[in-house]
This record gives sequence, C-alpha cells and structure tokens, in this order.
Amino acid sequence: MYLMTLLYILALCLSMGSTISLRYISIAVFGLGALANVLICFFKYYHSWPLMPMYQTPVFVTAFIGLLVLGEIRKKAFRVRLLMFTVAVISLAVTLFPKDFYLPFLKSRTVFSHIFMLSGALGQAFFMAGGVEAACSIHNSGRVPFLNTKGVSETSSETKFPGWDSSYIVWGFIFWTISMFSGELWSYLGWGNPVVWDDATIVMSMATWFYYVALLHLYLLKPWDARKRAYAAVAGLLLVFVFNVLPNLGSFRIPNMKNLLVLLGA
Repeated sequence: MYLMTLLYILALCLSMGSTISLRYISIAVFGLGALANVLICFFKYYHSWPLMPMYQTPVFVTAFIGLLVLGEIRKKAFRVRLLMFTVAVISLAVTLFPKDFYLPFLKSRTVFSHIFMLSGALGQAFFMAGGVEAACSIHNSGRVPFLNTKGVSETSSETKFPGWDSSYIVWGFIFWTISMFSGELWSYLGWGNPVVWDDATIVMSMATWFYYVALLHLYLLKPWDARKRAYAAVAGLLLVFVFNVLPNLGSFRIPNMKNLLVLLGA
C-alpha cells in the first residue's frame, strides 16, 4: 500500500515538470503505481474469496481511475494531471486512514455482494473522471467553442464554453445503478429486507444516485447552460468523495516507519 501511494504521489510531482521527458517518466511511474494497485486488489480478493473484502472499495476506485489515466495519456496534460491528483489523494487517504481490519462476514458469500462492490467502485471512478472532465472544461472556458458529445455546436449562449464529455457520467450512472440493485438483492437474500435504512452508507448511496439522476436530466433537457452543468459535475465529484469514499475510511493510523524505511531501501 505504501509503495502504491508513493508511486502515485511521485508521478503527480513529475507530471508538474515542463519537459516532455519528465511527462513520460511520470506516466511510467504512474503505471507502476497502477500495477501495484491492481495487485493489491487481487490479493485482497484472494485472501477473502469467496467472501467480499470489507470496506476496500476506495482501493478499487483508485485502481479503476488509474487505468483510466493510462488510457488518457494522449489527452491534454492538465486533464491527466487532475486525474493523477484525484488518485493520489484517495490513495493517500486509504493509506493514512485504513479500514482493513474488518473480517469478511458469511452473508457476503453471494455473487450479488461482489457485483455490488465492483460496480460501485466502477461507478465512483467514472463519476470522478466525469467531474475531472468538467473541471477541465471550466479551466479552458472561453478558449474553444462548445460542442456536445456529437461534436455539434449548441446554442449561441454556450459558444464560449468548451465541451466536456458526459460519457463518463453516463457510464458511472449505469454501474452505480447496477450496484444499487445488486445491493438490494444481496440485502434481501441476507437480511430479508431490500433496503437497510439504518445503514447510513445505503442512504448516502441512494442520495448519490438521485443526484446523478438530476444531473443527467439537466444534461439531456438542457434547462441549464453548459457551464452550470459542468459545475454540477464537479460538485458531484466532491459529493462522491464525501458520501461514498469517506465512509469506507477508518481512523488515522501512523504509518509504520520501519516498513517505510525498508521500502525506501534505508
């Protein structure tokens, strides 16, 4: 976990460089961090299978966003840097506030629990990537004409705002919906009730779903202009972090300095 976080932070720092060579090095370092992240996810599942690894969704979120970053390396540097920053922040939070001391419980021995967790992690990753995409459009505001997802110019009131790709939001909503319905099936099979209202995590997940229902309606019906929809997407990124990432974090734990020194070769 320490190695993954250090590689992500180092890649982010290197990406700030002004030379092309530093950018390529940062991508290589980030790729190593993403590889370490994927291996961590694999071993967490390996040690808990056939049960679900408890409270490990943020680790999977960073892995999925990391893979998205590697797929975006040919895109604008500012967008890649924002995605790297998002991954670095979440991985640092997971390292400093771990919640890996909970043992899997028997009721998670169903396919619906795994679909619930993995689809939820994918949904969070796409929601955050969509927020980053919108933030890039806000940053580039006024530089290029606004185009919708089909590349067609919209109304004249939006011609000064650059377009942002809403496909990340759409994919996030699809995976989030799959996660919610599979979670309800898991809850019904395990506890005899499709919704456990006493669980704040479930309530916040539903709040996130309703937020993106409203956001997609705003995008499709266009009662707001492109700039307002972009701000709403950025607010969604923060909402996902507060409502869905933070509940899966534990209490602050000081990193084991001995392990850090061994990792750094001291």
